[in-house]
Amino acid sequence: MQPYSNNPGRTFKAGSAIRQLLTRAFRALSRRTTEQPLLRYARRAGVARLGEALISPEESGQPIRLDATAKLLWDYLERPRTRDELVGRLVEAGTMSLGTARRLVQLFLDGLSAEGILVVARGPANATNDSSLGMSTSSILAAYERGAAGDWQSALTLCLAAREDVEHTAFVELNVLICLYHLGGRMAEVCDRALGLLPQFPVAAKLSCLGLAMASGYEAGDLERTKKVACVLARLKLKPWDMPTIPTFVYTFGGRVVEIEGRGVEDQIRMIEEVQARCVNTPDETALLTALAQQYRER
Repeated sequence: MQPYSNNPGRTFKAGSAIRQLLTRAFRALSRRTTEQPLLRYARRAGVARLGEALISPEESGQPIRLDATAKLLWDYLERPRTRDELVGRLVEAGTMSLGTARRLVQLFLDGLSAEGILVVARGPANATNDSSLGMSTSSILAAYERGAAGDWQSALTLCLAAREDVEHTAFVELNVLICLYHLGGRMAEVCDRALGLLPQFPVAAKLSCLGLAMASGYEAGDLERTKKVACVLARLKLKPWDMPTIPTFVYTFGGRVVEIEGRGVEDQIRMIEEVQARCVNTPDETALLTALAQQYRER
Protein backbone atom coordinates (compact mmCIF):
# COMPACT_ATOMS: atom_id res chain seq x y z
CA MET A 1 0.00 0.00 0.00
CA GLN A 2 1.35 3.40 -0.97
CA PRO A 3 1.69 5.83 1.97
CA TYR A 4 -0.20 8.51 0.08
CA SER A 5 -2.19 9.10 -3.09
CA ASN A 6 -1.05 11.20 -6.04
CA ASN A 7 -4.58 12.51 -6.50
CA PRO A 8 -5.32 16.16 -5.60
CA GLY A 9 -6.21 16.58 -1.98
CA ARG A 10 -4.49 13.24 -1.27
CA THR A 11 -4.61 11.81 2.24
CA PHE A 12 -1.49 10.47 3.94
CA LYS A 13 -2.45 7.42 5.99
CA ALA A 14 -0.09 5.72 8.39
CA GLY A 15 -2.42 2.72 8.30
CA SER A 16 -4.91 0.94 10.53
CA ALA A 17 -3.85 -0.32 13.97
CA ILE A 18 -3.89 -4.07 13.24
CA ARG A 19 -2.81 -6.18 16.20
CA GLN A 20 0.26 -8.28 15.45
CA LEU A 21 1.92 -11.00 17.44
CA LEU A 22 4.23 -9.48 20.05
CA THR A 23 6.94 -11.96 19.24
CA ARG A 24 7.39 -10.58 15.73
CA ALA A 25 7.80 -7.07 17.10
CA PHE A 26 10.29 -8.14 19.75
CA ARG A 27 12.36 -10.02 17.18
CA ALA A 28 12.42 -6.94 14.99
CA LEU A 29 13.55 -4.83 17.94
CA SER A 30 16.25 -7.25 18.98
CA ARG A 31 17.75 -7.32 15.48
CA ARG A 32 18.52 -3.60 15.49
CA THR A 33 22.20 -2.60 15.38
CA THR A 34 23.97 0.13 17.31
CA GLU A 35 26.65 0.64 14.68
CA GLN A 36 24.30 2.50 12.34
CA PRO A 37 24.30 6.31 12.37
CA LEU A 38 21.68 7.90 14.57
CA LEU A 39 18.97 9.43 12.36
CA ARG A 40 16.79 12.22 13.65
CA TYR A 41 13.77 13.37 11.69
CA ALA A 42 12.55 16.96 11.73
CA ARG A 43 9.86 19.07 10.07
CA ARG A 44 11.03 21.05 7.08
CA ALA A 45 11.04 24.78 7.78
CA GLY A 46 7.92 26.56 6.57
CA VAL A 47 5.61 23.54 6.67
CA ALA A 48 2.62 23.98 8.96
CA ARG A 49 -0.30 21.83 10.02
CA LEU A 50 -3.73 23.40 9.66
CA GLY A 51 -6.27 20.99 11.09
CA GLU A 52 -5.77 17.73 9.23
CA ALA A 53 -3.61 19.16 6.46
CA LEU A 54 0.06 19.99 6.00
CA ILE A 55 0.62 23.16 3.99
CA SER A 56 3.88 24.52 2.59
CA PRO A 57 3.91 28.18 1.49
CA GLU A 58 6.62 27.39 -1.04
CA GLU A 59 4.42 25.08 -3.10
CA SER A 60 1.20 25.58 -4.99
CA GLY A 61 0.20 21.90 -4.85
CA GLN A 62 -2.63 20.41 -2.90
CA PRO A 63 -2.12 20.02 0.88
CA ILE A 64 -1.26 16.64 2.34
CA ARG A 65 -3.99 15.43 4.64
CA LEU A 66 -3.09 13.43 7.73
CA ASP A 67 -4.96 10.65 9.47
CA ALA A 68 -5.12 10.50 13.29
CA THR A 69 -1.91 8.48 13.65
CA ALA A 70 0.04 10.71 11.29
CA LYS A 71 -1.20 13.82 13.13
CA LEU A 72 0.02 12.38 16.44
CA LEU A 73 3.45 11.70 14.98
CA TRP A 74 3.66 15.12 13.28
CA ASP A 75 2.81 16.93 16.50
CA TYR A 76 5.45 14.91 18.36
CA LEU A 77 8.05 16.26 15.94
CA GLU A 78 8.08 19.64 17.69
CA ARG A 79 11.80 18.85 17.93
CA PRO A 80 13.91 16.31 15.97
CA ARG A 81 13.14 12.71 16.93
CA THR A 82 14.57 9.29 16.16
CA ARG A 83 12.43 6.62 14.57
CA ASP A 84 12.30 4.67 17.82
CA GLU A 85 11.23 7.73 19.78
CA LEU A 86 8.29 7.98 17.40
CA VAL A 87 7.53 4.28 17.89
CA GLY A 88 7.62 4.81 21.64
CA ARG A 89 5.13 7.67 21.33
CA LEU A 90 2.60 5.47 19.51
CA VAL A 91 2.96 2.65 22.02
CA GLU A 92 2.64 5.12 24.88
CA ALA A 93 -0.66 6.29 23.37
CA GLY A 94 -1.90 2.79 24.17
CA THR A 95 -3.72 1.96 20.95
CA MET A 96 -1.49 -0.59 19.19
CA SER A 97 1.20 -3.24 19.51
CA LEU A 98 4.92 -2.59 19.08
CA GLY A 99 5.00 -4.28 15.69
CA THR A 100 2.14 -2.18 14.37
CA ALA A 101 3.71 1.00 15.74
CA ARG A 102 7.04 0.31 14.00
CA ARG A 103 5.29 -0.38 10.69
CA LEU A 104 3.17 2.77 10.85
CA VAL A 105 6.13 4.97 11.80
CA GLN A 106 8.10 3.62 8.84
CA LEU A 107 5.20 4.41 6.49
CA PHE A 108 4.96 7.91 7.97
CA LEU A 109 8.69 8.60 7.59
CA ASP A 110 8.95 7.13 4.08
CA GLY A 111 5.90 8.99 2.80
CA LEU A 112 6.69 12.45 4.17
CA SER A 113 10.41 12.16 3.43
CA ALA A 114 9.55 11.38 -0.19
CA GLU A 115 7.40 14.53 -0.24
CA GLY A 116 10.28 16.60 1.12
CA ILE A 117 8.24 17.42 4.21
CA LEU A 118 10.73 15.82 6.60
CA VAL A 119 14.47 16.37 6.77
CA VAL A 120 17.02 14.00 8.25
CA ALA A 121 20.16 14.65 10.30
CA ARG A 122 22.78 12.04 11.18
CA GLY A 123 24.36 11.63 14.60
CA PRO A 124 27.60 9.94 15.67
CA ALA A 125 28.21 6.52 14.12
CA ASN A 126 28.50 4.88 17.55
CA ALA A 127 25.32 6.44 18.98
CA THR A 128 22.53 4.19 20.13
CA ASN A 129 19.75 3.69 17.63
CA ASP A 130 17.02 3.46 20.26
CA SER A 131 16.92 6.13 22.94
CA SER A 132 13.59 4.86 24.28
CA LEU A 133 15.00 1.51 25.41
CA GLY A 134 17.22 1.28 28.47
CA MET A 135 20.01 -1.26 28.76
CA SER A 136 17.84 -3.55 30.88
CA THR A 137 15.03 -3.57 28.32
CA SER A 138 17.45 -4.20 25.46
CA SER A 139 18.99 -7.12 27.36
CA ILE A 140 15.55 -8.53 28.18
CA LEU A 141 14.51 -8.32 24.53
CA ALA A 142 17.66 -10.23 23.58
CA ALA A 143 17.00 -12.71 26.41
CA TYR A 144 13.49 -13.26 25.10
CA GLU A 145 14.97 -14.43 21.81
CA ARG A 146 17.17 -16.95 23.62
CA GLY A 147 14.30 -18.15 25.79
CA ALA A 148 11.98 -18.53 22.81
CA ALA A 149 14.64 -20.78 21.26
CA GLY A 150 14.79 -22.85 24.45
CA ASP A 151 18.19 -21.54 25.54
CA TRP A 152 17.18 -20.42 29.03
CA GLN A 153 20.73 -20.50 30.36
CA SER A 154 21.81 -17.83 27.86
CA ALA A 155 18.64 -15.90 28.62
CA LEU A 156 19.53 -15.99 32.32
CA THR A 157 23.05 -14.74 31.57
CA LEU A 158 21.64 -11.75 29.66
CA CYS A 159 19.20 -10.92 32.45
CA LEU A 160 21.96 -11.10 35.05
CA ALA A 161 24.04 -8.71 32.95
CA ALA A 162 21.13 -6.25 32.91
CA ARG A 163 21.41 -5.83 36.67
CA GLU A 164 23.86 -3.00 35.96
CA ASP A 165 20.88 -0.85 34.90
CA VAL A 166 19.64 0.26 38.31
CA GLU A 167 16.61 2.08 36.87
CA HIS A 168 14.72 -1.16 36.31
CA THR A 169 16.32 -3.43 38.90
CA ALA A 170 13.03 -4.94 40.08
CA PHE A 171 12.00 -5.85 36.53
CA VAL A 172 15.41 -7.37 35.91
CA GLU A 173 15.14 -9.46 39.09
CA LEU A 174 11.71 -10.70 38.05
CA ASN A 175 13.10 -11.84 34.71
CA VAL A 176 15.99 -13.57 36.45
CA LEU A 177 13.41 -15.53 38.46
CA ILE A 178 11.43 -16.33 35.31
CA CYS A 179 14.59 -17.78 33.74
CA LEU A 180 15.29 -19.86 36.86
CA TYR A 181 11.73 -21.18 36.74
CA HIS A 182 12.08 -22.27 33.12
CA LEU A 183 15.43 -23.88 33.92
CA GLY A 184 13.56 -26.07 36.40
CA GLY A 185 15.51 -25.49 39.60
CA ARG A 186 15.28 -23.72 42.97
CA MET A 187 11.49 -23.49 42.75
CA ALA A 188 10.94 -22.71 46.44
CA GLU A 189 13.43 -19.84 46.21
CA VAL A 190 11.79 -18.54 43.03
CA CYS A 191 8.42 -18.51 44.81
CA ASP A 192 9.74 -16.68 47.87
CA ARG A 193 11.66 -14.09 45.85
CA ALA A 194 8.76 -13.46 43.46
CA LEU A 195 6.47 -12.70 46.40
CA GLY A 196 9.16 -10.45 47.88
CA LEU A 197 9.16 -8.33 44.72
CA LEU A 198 5.43 -7.52 44.94
CA PRO A 199 5.78 -4.18 46.79
CA GLN A 200 8.12 -2.82 44.10
CA PHE A 201 5.77 -3.18 41.13
CA PRO A 202 2.68 -1.55 39.61
CA VAL A 203 -0.45 -3.69 39.43
CA ALA A 204 0.26 -5.27 36.02
CA ALA A 205 3.67 -6.56 37.11
CA LYS A 206 2.29 -7.68 40.50
CA LEU A 207 0.05 -10.08 38.60
CA SER A 208 3.08 -11.49 36.81
CA CYS A 209 4.75 -12.03 40.21
CA LEU A 210 1.69 -13.82 41.56
CA GLY A 211 1.42 -16.02 38.46
CA LEU A 212 5.09 -16.98 38.78
CA ALA A 213 4.80 -17.55 42.55
CA MET A 214 1.80 -19.85 42.18
CA ALA A 215 3.50 -21.91 39.47
CA SER A 216 6.86 -22.16 41.24
CA GLY A 217 5.22 -23.00 44.58
CA TYR A 218 3.36 -25.82 42.86
CA GLU A 219 6.51 -27.12 41.16
CA ALA A 220 8.28 -27.04 44.53
CA GLY A 221 5.59 -29.36 45.87
CA ASP A 222 4.31 -26.76 48.34
CA LEU A 223 0.58 -26.99 47.79
CA GLU A 224 -0.19 -24.90 50.86
CA ARG A 225 1.87 -22.01 49.45
CA THR A 226 0.22 -22.54 46.08
CA LYS A 227 -3.19 -22.33 47.76
CA LYS A 228 -2.33 -19.09 49.55
CA VAL A 229 -1.24 -17.40 46.32
CA ALA A 230 -4.30 -18.75 44.49
CA CYS A 231 -6.61 -17.35 47.16
CA VAL A 232 -4.91 -13.95 46.88
CA LEU A 233 -5.56 -13.98 43.13
CA ALA A 234 -9.18 -15.01 43.67
CA ARG A 235 -9.79 -12.16 46.12
CA LEU A 236 -8.61 -9.65 43.50
CA LYS A 237 -11.69 -10.54 41.42
CA LEU A 238 -9.91 -9.92 38.14
CA LYS A 239 -11.49 -10.07 34.73
CA PRO A 240 -10.79 -13.43 33.04
CA TRP A 241 -8.46 -11.84 30.47
CA ASP A 242 -6.37 -10.30 33.25
CA MET A 243 -5.67 -13.62 34.96
CA PRO A 244 -1.89 -14.27 35.02
CA THR A 245 -0.39 -17.44 33.63
CA ILE A 246 3.29 -18.33 33.56
CA PRO A 247 5.23 -15.28 32.31
CA THR A 248 8.07 -15.54 29.81
CA PHE A 249 9.35 -11.97 30.15
CA VAL A 250 8.12 -8.75 31.75
CA TYR A 251 9.47 -5.24 31.11
CA THR A 252 8.50 -1.62 30.60
CA PHE A 253 8.25 0.27 27.32
CA GLY A 254 6.89 3.78 26.86
CA GLY A 255 5.69 3.86 30.46
CA ARG A 256 3.68 0.65 30.08
CA VAL A 257 4.26 -2.80 31.55
CA VAL A 258 4.55 -5.42 28.81
CA GLU A 259 4.24 -9.13 29.63
CA ILE A 260 4.92 -12.01 27.29
CA GLU A 261 3.28 -15.26 28.31
CA GLY A 262 4.42 -18.59 26.97
CA ARG A 263 1.64 -20.96 28.05
CA GLY A 264 -2.13 -21.21 28.19
CA VAL A 265 -4.35 -21.60 31.25
CA GLU A 266 -4.41 -25.42 31.42
CA ASP A 267 -1.49 -25.48 33.88
CA GLN A 268 -3.20 -23.05 36.24
CA ILE A 269 -6.46 -25.02 36.19
CA ARG A 270 -4.57 -28.23 36.93
CA MET A 271 -2.75 -26.60 39.88
CA ILE A 272 -6.00 -25.32 41.38
CA GLU A 273 -7.77 -28.63 40.94
CA GLU A 274 -4.92 -30.48 42.67
CA VAL A 275 -5.00 -28.02 45.57
CA GLN A 276 -8.74 -28.57 45.85
CA ALA A 277 -8.30 -32.35 45.86
CA ARG A 278 -5.28 -32.75 48.12
CA CYS A 279 -5.40 -29.88 50.63
CA VAL A 280 -7.67 -29.46 53.63
CA ASN A 281 -9.61 -26.35 52.67
CA THR A 282 -12.00 -24.16 54.62
CA PRO A 283 -15.39 -23.35 53.04
CA ASP A 284 -14.06 -19.87 52.18
CA GLU A 285 -10.95 -21.31 50.53
CA THR A 286 -13.06 -23.82 48.60
CA ALA A 287 -15.27 -21.03 47.27
CA LEU A 288 -12.25 -18.93 46.30
CA LEU A 289 -10.51 -21.81 44.52
CA THR A 290 -13.69 -22.76 42.65
CA ALA A 291 -14.18 -19.16 41.51
CA LEU A 292 -10.53 -18.88 40.46
CA ALA A 293 -10.67 -22.07 38.39
CA GLN A 294 -13.79 -20.74 36.66
CA GLN A 295 -12.04 -17.43 35.89
CA TYR A 296 -9.21 -19.31 34.20
CA ARG A 297 -11.65 -21.45 32.22
CA GLU A 298 -13.39 -18.28 30.99
CA ARG A 299 -10.07 -16.82 29.93
